[in-house]
Amino acid sequence: MFEAEIELEKKSNSFGPVLFIALLVLCIAGIAFYAVRESRKSMSETQASQLITSILKTKGPSTLHFKTGVVKQTVDDKPFDPQYKLLEKAGLVKTAKRDGALDVTLTSAGDRVLADIKDVSRTKRLEGGESIVVPLADRRLVTITKVEVLSPTRANVAYTWKWQPNRLGEIFDASNPLVTGFNVWDRQTLIKDYGVDFYHADPKAEQFSFVRGANDGWSILQEQ
Repeated sequence: MFEAEIELEKKSNSFGPVLFIALLVLCIAGIAFYAVRESRKSMSETQASQLITSILKTKGPSTLHFKTGVVKQTVDDKPFDPQYKLLEKAGLVKTAKRDGALDVTLTSAGDRVLADIKDVSRTKRLEGGESIVVPLADRRLVTITKVEVLSPTRANVAYTWKWQPNRLGEIFDASNPLVTGFNVWDRQTLIKDYGVDFYHADPKAEQFSFVRGANDGWSILQEQ
């Protein structure tokens, strides 16, 4: 009887460490599984690139709005501002003053340039001519410089982007001799109101903070 009790105690004592080791292994496995699952939830550089590319696309291109036909001076239309002079210098339109207005005609060269650019909007005007909106340059991602994961649901993304101008955008580049030939006031007006920019400048650095939603989708964190 005494020997049986000793044998039972031995078995109990040997089972204890085995149970402890088994529980320890399960615990480590659980922690590893959680770590792997959470790491997969963290924002990858590929995800960051897709998000930033979508944001840049949403911002839309730099654009120019001008009209053909007789363009009268109004609050919205300023035909004697330098944008028509620049288009004429580039050989894209011809202009003639008419009773305090400007008669603008698109040249064959101008028509070809517009035909080569995607997403140009050309709307017929009731008074003749067209109202034209032309993209000049798109924002393009250069590189993701940093993805800072603050938690499984928060991340900061730093990146650089630059303009990618089309044919008309090249004409409206602030360093183009056609633009630099204007006086300083006209150049400022072109930059402020008519889409002229330094389209070949160095990439610009920006940063966004993101938060993960209920469906694991990332969105820009709205500051309170």
